[in-house]
Amino acid sequence: MSNEVEEIKSKIEIVDFIQKYVPLKKAGINYAGLCPFHNEKSPSFMVNPERQSFKCFGCDEGGDVFNFVMKIEGLEFKEALKMLAEQTGVVLKPFGRDGRDAINRVSTDGVSKTRLYELNSFIARAWHQILLKHPSAQKARDYLARRHLTDQTIQEWQIGFAPPQEITRKLLNSKKFTYNEQTSAGNPSRLENRVVFPISDLIGKVVGFTGRIISENQDGPKYWNTPETTIFHKGKTIFGLDKAKREIRQKDQIILVEGQMDVIMLHQADFKFAVATSGTALSADHIKLLKRFSSNISVAFDQDAAGQKAAWRALEIAFAEDVVPEIIVTTAGQDPADMVTNDLEGWKKAFENRKSFIEWIIDQSIQDFGVVDGAAKKQVATKVLPWITRIINPVEKSHWIAELTSRIHVSEDSILEMIKHIPQESAPKTKTVTDKQTENNYDHSPEVLILGLLSRFPKLVHDDLKKYSQYFSPEYRISFDELLAWDQKKTFDQYLKNVSPQAHKTISEAHLLSSEQYASFTLEEAQAEVIILISRLKQLAREDLKTNYANKIAEAERLGQLNKVKELMNEFQNVILQK
Repeated sequence: MSNEVEEIKSKIEIVDFIQKYVPLKKAGINYAGLCPFHNEKSPSFMVNPERQSFKCFGCDEGGDVFNFVMKIEGLEFKEALKMLAEQTGVVLKPFGRDGRDAINRVSTDGVSKTRLYELNSFIARAWHQILLKHPSAQKARDYLARRHLTDQTIQEWQIGFAPPQEITRKLLNSKKFTYNEQTSAGNPSRLENRVVFPISDLIGKVVGFTGRIISENQDGPKYWNTPETTIFHKGKTIFGLDKAKREIRQKDQIILVEGQMDVIMLHQADFKFAVATSGTALSADHIKLLKRFSSNISVAFDQDAAGQKAAWRALEIAFAEDVVPEIIVTTAGQDPADMVTNDLEGWKKAFENRKSFIEWIIDQSIQDFGVVDGAAKKQVATKVLPWITRIINPVEKSHWIAELTSRIHVSEDSILEMIKHIPQESAPKTKTVTDKQTENNYDHSPEVLILGLLSRFPKLVHDDLKKYSQYFSPEYRISFDELLAWDQKKTFDQYLKNVSPQAHKTISEAHLLSSEQYASFTLEEAQAEVIILISRLKQLAREDLKTNYANKIAEAERLGQLNKVKELMNEFQNVILQK
């Protein structure tokens, strides 16, 4: 396989490839752009054509074209290998213990995945053309018009119309798809007389379909989904994720809804980060897949009994995967598709006013039980606390404990005492938070970048910067302090001769890095960048502080030291306000 990987890499010019995703500008020997993997205002994402590699000095992502594709497309290595092989015309040899490529593996009936992809792709295109042009699809076109789908949306989602079974079979037979292949694909002809929504995998290949009846008087179930096949695994497939993934990365936000029409109408209304499951309930694998793109998930399920049941199940699964979702409360009797069609401003307001699930359940519990007496307060706490105790991050947990005590007007001691009596199965053991788990782990790159910019633009060096020394890690603080002592009458080379060996090495490397990354920067641009980097550095210091207190609180909880937990919570709140 290594030879195939190298052959693929030899056929790809990484600058041209990445420019399909990220606008790049020449910056010395490199090309620079805004990183697609985290939000930033100044370019810290560099592509080196000589090494055929990329590196972000903001979030520390880096590697070759395979690393880039795996990260930006959310693919596993084998999926990225298959994708790039197809783009470059490289033929992959069989691999694996059974001698078969996992992507082209045959099913038990001898049908290859490649043939199933080809079949689905063909019939999706055929059904789409029938919807657009054939007289028999007029009722389907009328249905979509009533649902306010635009022509552009219909084309973008390749929505189709499945004619009677015999016509679909004739179409498939005309392209030499055998009966065995059609059966292995889930018998697409069974979707007859339905509006059809293709379901795609992460890289946009059609893996299955959902068919919806046009008339409520029509025979058969309202929805018919492709059953599980070699290429369609419902528990691991997210509808719309192939189209939403880039917007999700950009906004760091996901809207999770129940239905495919909800997804499509939200995208049409420019909420292009909406997704749904495909013909099955939400699973842990779904959440794990979504977390590859963002952990900020907002749930907008229908307000009917079935929708609320699905929402509670989704919340259970999300909590188990260390995701505390937000709730978008839709208008009673309307699903998200109805809301964006009939009351777009109402939907926008509902989205803007979304609440953390814990806040939502506190509101619901107070609404149900009130807080007029001790019995009512106990009912509220009994309803809410099992959810709070399931939060893995101790700092977040402590925040919601404080919020609950404030809302129902009781002491934290009483809440902490109740927590002791919650069964362990309702409150999984809290994980210790490490620096590897904190968000925005920049691997000290803000410090290196600041040192580099100051070394190249000595006019930016002044005493006012000394107050930021406290935010530098010991590894870089010495170099920062020595750089601030630079006698401006001396050149950079002269200055380096008089610093400590550690500072000499660190500042020299930072200077070289800055010469590449900020090659075209003016003094004014460098000054603005230093301000941004200092702000980032302060934020990282706050995150380190949170992590430190989180671990202390977790340890005190483990030992049952309730007074210590309360003391640490108060201390944390006071310290964080000063930062």
